[in-house]
Parts: sequence; structure tokens; C-alpha cells
Amino acid sequence: MDEYRKMLDQLFEQNSPTIISNSSTDHAIPLVAKLFQKARREAMIFTGAANPAIYATDEVVEAAGSLVVGQNGNLFIIVQKSAEAVSDASLLDEADCLIKKIKTRFGETATQNIHLYRADNSLQDLDYHFMVVDGEAFRFEPDNKKHEAFASFNNKEVGAKLKTMFDGMKQSSAELRL
Repeated sequence: MDEYRKMLDQLFEQNSPTIISNSSTDHAIPLVAKLFQKARREAMIFTGAANPAIYATDEVVEAAGSLVVGQNGNLFIIVQKSAEAVSDASLLDEADCLIKKIKTRFGETATQNIHLYRADNSLQDLDYHFMVVDGEAFRFEPDNKKHEAFASFNNKEVGAKLKTMFDGMKQSSAELRL
């Protein structure tokens, strides 16, 4: 794990376009934290649920909070679960693990830059998830049933496509009040 973190640190510092393999939850934590650190304006996450094993860790919470408070950036999260599967209150509880921890660490006002959405029904059958920051860095899970992904800290072509996809998803999704 130390070698993986060293590799991430090096690629992050170099702003490298290298494709990074992410094959476990343990790998996802430092990678997601680095992506939040990379963000200057916005981070966008399309997920089935904000997995607490990743998003409720101190490392990720600190990095996400630094974006929304320190950078005054925005965090947009679209959760894929339908209203039939999970009520709004339950959805908020699931996705809120990150949001609650940010509130606890950075204060109530930290949520003013966090936007949570329920995915439109047309998005329910998508089998991928992703995170994109500033339209250039990303983490993409091609199969949302596995903990495998690939990522890059500097790939404007893929990042821009994911941002465009996310923006379209957001337009058709319902924003939930935090």
C-alpha cells in the first residue's frame, strides 16, 4: 500500500496523464482524496451510494472539506438509487456519511457548496460510476459491482466527456435539500 501511495503522490505532483489502476477500496481512499486535492472549482460524483468505506474516511473527508471550504469549490453528488428502492430520508443518510463528516469537521456552512441529487429513472440501469474534477481528472468504475476503476490526474479529453455526461445527468435528476 505504501508503494501505491508513493506512486499516487508522484503522479499527482507531476500532474501526469498516466492511467492509474484502482483495484480495491484501500486503493480508492488515497486516490479519491488526491482527486479532491486536485479540484479547484468542482468535484462531481455519480455513485450508487457514497460508500462509507471510502467517503467517510478521515483522509477523504479532509480533502473534500478543503475543496468546499478552503477552495470555495462545489461538490455535486448524484446517487443512482430510485425513490422506489430508497426513500429520500434514507438516501440522505447513506450519502450523508460524507456530508455529515464534513459538517462535523468544517462546520454547518460547509454544506452550502454541496449539492446532492437523486438520479433520474433513466439513469437507474447504468452499470458504471465515476468521479470527475474540474473536467480534467477522473476516476471511472466501468462495472459498479466491482471495486475496480481506472483514473488519471490529467486527461482533459476523458475528463471533459465525463463532466458533460455528469452535467446532463444533473439536469434530469432531482436535487435533495440537505
